[in-house]
Amino acid sequence: MLWLNSPSNNFGLYLQSSVTTSFDSKENAATSHPASLEIDLSADSTNFTGTLAGDVSGTQKATVVDKVGTSTAANVHSAELAANAATNANTASTIVKRDGSGNFTAGTITGSLSGNATTATTADNVTGTVALANGGTGAITANAAFNALAPNQTGNSGKVLSTDGTNTAWTTASSGLQWQVVSGTSQQMASNTGYYTTNAALTLPASPAVGDVVKVAGSGAGGFRLAQNANQWVFGIPSSAGISWTARDSSQNWRYVASSAALELLYVGSNFVTTSQQGTLYAY
Repeated sequence: MLWLNSPSNNFGLYLQSSVTTSFDSKENAATSHPASLEIDLSADSTNFTGTLAGDVSGTQKATVVDKVGTSTAANVHSAELAANAATNANTASTIVKRDGSGNFTAGTITGSLSGNATTATTADNVTGTVALANGGTGAITANAAFNALAPNQTGNSGKVLSTDGTNTAWTTASSGLQWQVVSGTSQQMASNTGYYTTNAALTLPASPAVGDVVKVAGSGAGGFRLAQNANQWVFGIPSSAGISWTARDSSQNWRYVASSAALELLYVGSNFVTTSQQGTLYAY
């Protein structure tokens, strides 16, 4: 054991790793201070020998970083370059970086949208049902989609959809006629229908409604003839309006009307009246 009588003197100690070293004090056990040792390692080490291990390799002054964790130094460097090149512009094969407002520019973004795209302008494909308030119909069938977009249909049965150039609405259908060609010599007429004929007898509709119209046009030299049902009459408007009736028999209640060109009849309730004609009319 080595005792140091003058601790203030710098004797220096050499500690050997294979030797057990202990420290104690010569003072009275009742009044002594605990034994202590201060080691100053402030001097620089200028050299060391041996090969480095772990994430680095090489020797002193020739140390090389081989990896960081499990990533190679080359991959870490590539990631650093890619991160520093990030941009908010629409640049191919570049990491996206938001601008100061949190936005970025992109061309095509593919993915599943969850939530609301409040400022989207176009979409090639949408999966699911889009609500009416978001520009869809909220429906999964064509008829249901039309019903969602059309004006309210309650109380508008039989009406047609029309527009004033700005808005749509349900309106009463016009009495447009469907024309058909009569190839035979007789034809039972239907309301609101027009007939082309060369030489046929056409019988007026049996149960027309007020306002129903029939038209006949003679497309050949044979003309045509109208026949009434029981208790039906055809009345001509005054000759001043352009209708000229020519009797071809003795005075009587006329049952038939013949025309050499065209004729339009309007049902006004129990009777038909002529509303227009072309050519010459004959009653017999």
